[in-house]
Amino acid sequence: VLLKGRSVRTRGFLSSLQENYNSKPGQLKVPSAQLPPIESITSNRSNAHNHVVYTADVHVFSALLRSMQSLSLHLAAPELYVLHLIVPQADLQQASELVNCFKRKLQQGGHPLLPLVQIHGIRPMSFTPNYRNRHDLQGHADVTFARCFIPEYLQNVSRAVYLDTDTLFMGDIAPLFEMQLQTPLAAVPEQTSFKQLYGKWLSNLAEDVPPTDQSIFNDGVMVLDLDKWRADNITSDLQDLAQSEEPVDEQLLLNLEFQVRKTFDPLPAEWNIFRVRSVGWPDLGWSDDLPPDSEILQARILHWTGAKPWNMNHKQQWIEQYQHLWEAPGADSGATCEATKTLS
Repeated sequence: VLLKGRSVRTRGFLSSLQENYNSKPGQLKVPSAQLPPIESITSNRSNAHNHVVYTADVHVFSALLRSMQSLSLHLAAPELYVLHLIVPQADLQQASELVNCFKRKLQQGGHPLLPLVQIHGIRPMSFTPNYRNRHDLQGHADVTFARCFIPEYLQNVSRAVYLDTDTLFMGDIAPLFEMQLQTPLAAVPEQTSFKQLYGKWLSNLAEDVPPTDQSIFNDGVMVLDLDKWRADNITSDLQDLAQSEEPVDEQLLLNLEFQVRKTFDPLPAEWNIFRVRSVGWPDLGWSDDLPPDSEILQARILHWTGAKPWNMNHKQQWIEQYQHLWEAPGADSGATCEATKTLS
C-alpha cells in the first residue's frame, strides 16, 4: 500500500527514527528543481517506460540486488519501468542469475507486476583514466565510468535516472521522470567542496575550478536528459577532460563539465540522503555524519557514500535496521542468490 509515494510500513519506520538521529548544523541550502507531487502524475505515461540505470560488477551484486528490490517495492507502477544493468562482459552470466533472483524474491512477496530488466555488456572505453592516487578505484574504471556513456547504451531513450548500487528507497521515484530539466543533468549538491575532496590531488585545481570552495554534486543519483546530453556533445567533452595528466574520477569529470563548463539542475536533498560521509579520506577513514531528523523524515533515497556497513563487523545490525526497505513481506529473507555470493 502506498501513501503519497511512501509505503505505510516505511512511514512507521520513520516515526521510530526520530529519536535516533541528531541534527547537524550548517546543512547546505541551495535553490532546488521543482518536482511535481506524486498525486499530480497523470495517466498520460501509461504507454511509456521510465528508464533506470545501474552500473556494477560482480563485487557489488549483493548491494545491487538490494537496491533493485527496494526501488521496485516503492514504485506505484513498477510495470512502467525498465532497469538497465551495465556490467562487465565477464559478469553477464551472473547478472542474468541475479535478475532471476530479483524476480523470484518479489514474486514470492506477492508482487506480480515487475519492472523489465535489461542487461548490457560494458563496451571498451576510448580513454584510460588516471587513477594513480585512487587505489580504491583501480581495476573498476570501466564500471565506474560507464555512467558517462549512458546515452550510447540507451540510444532511443530521452530520459534516464542513474543510481549507485549502494542506495535504498523510502519513496516512489516517479517525480524524477516528470520534473522539468533546464540542463542535461540534475543531482543533489553535497557539503563537500572541490578543494576538500580533490585539492590534495590536483595541483592546478584553483585554475580549473573558480572558486575551489564551491560544493560538488554527488553523482550517485542523477536525472539525465539524454536528448540534451547528445545535443550538447557531453560525452565528447568528458572524454577530453579525462585525458588530463591529473588524476581524475568520474564524479570530478561530471562536476567539471556541469559546474565549470556548463551548469546543472540542483535536486532537493531528499533524493540523495547521505548515510555515511567521508572525513579526511583516505588518511582518517570514514565516520557517520547523519542528516537532521527533518531530512531523514523526508528522504526518498538513502545513499551509503562511504564505507559499506554490509561489509563490516556490524553487518547484521545494519541488515536488521534496514531490511524492511528491500524485503517484500512474505518473501524468504533467508534464501540466498548464487550471483551475490561475492563480497559486496
